Amino acid sequence: MVGKSRAQALIEFTLVMPMMLCMLLGLIDFGRAYVAGVALEGASREGARLAMDRNQTDAAVLARVQLSAQPVTLAAADVTVCAAVIAPPAFPPSCNPTGVFAVRDASTAGKAVTVTAHTFVPFFTAFLTRWLGFTGLPVTGSTTMQGL
Repeated sequence: MVGKSRAQALIEFTLVMPMMLCMLLGLIDFGRAYVAGVALEGASREGARLAMDRNQTDAAVLARVQLSAQPVTLAAADVTVCAAVIAPPAFPPSCNPTGVFAVRDASTAGKAVTVTAHTFVPFFTAFLTRWLGFTGLPVTGSTTMQGL
């Protein structure tokens, strides 16, 4: 009797283990995407805070966003900074998603500055990429701040 129950446990283990392993690896991949999203939100917040300073250049804002986005690596085309005059409580207009920095004048008073950073997080888990057809997730972080 003892041999039958051991064999049954081994068969159940071999049936359940691949599914549990796939779930664990999928959770790790989605966790990496979540960490990237949190990093991009913080980086866009840092960039918007720096962009509100009228003495800062667009290159300084880009460098701050790229540095703050760690562990995510961002290219210059992945960061968009645009400024627009708004009258509260209106929402700021949407930015041009080309990655080109908007020309900011010497004063940001009354302007809303939007900093958007985006990246693509590839999946490493084979069952997500081959069987389900997922290659990764696009991740975006955006912050809008208005000057006083």
